Amino acid sequence: MSTSENKNTKIYKLPKLKDDGSNYNAWKFRQTTVLKLCGLFGVANGTNNLPNSPTEAELKDNAKVSNYKESIAKWTKQDEDAFVQITLNMEDGAMADVMDTTTAKQAWTRIVKRWEGKGVQSLSFLYQQLTLTKFWKMTTLLLV
Repeated sequence: MSTSENKNTKIYKLPKLKDDGSNYNAWKFRQTTVLKLCGLFGVANGTNNLPNSPTEAELKDNAKVSNYKESIAKWTKQDEDAFVQITLNMEDGAMADVMDTTTAKQAWTRIVKRWEGKGVQSLSFLYQQLTLTKFWKMTTLLLV
């Protein structure tokens, strides 16, 4: 694992999520660990959301407006950092699933649904894994 720093952002370079998702569980574990280490996992999984807009009364208080603006800036930076960490550690084919997302939560949710989905999504993934299994593995199973 290596890191790359750009101003205040540190990107941990992990093994990329493969196009076929064969390393998804290990990739997710590593990403979750790094996102938690950086204090970004709540933004990615949606438990740390964009701060609520101030009320009409709060808008009249300059200190509260200033705090709100700071909170928005901090959350936006965390979202951008989490988004970069998630998306730059994916192969191009896997990245295609998240190219139209704009937030870390959207990207994380899309990836989790893709590889941990229920019903048709899960069946599609399992079928893909079955068809990608090398023939020699199948012949070994038949010989046993």
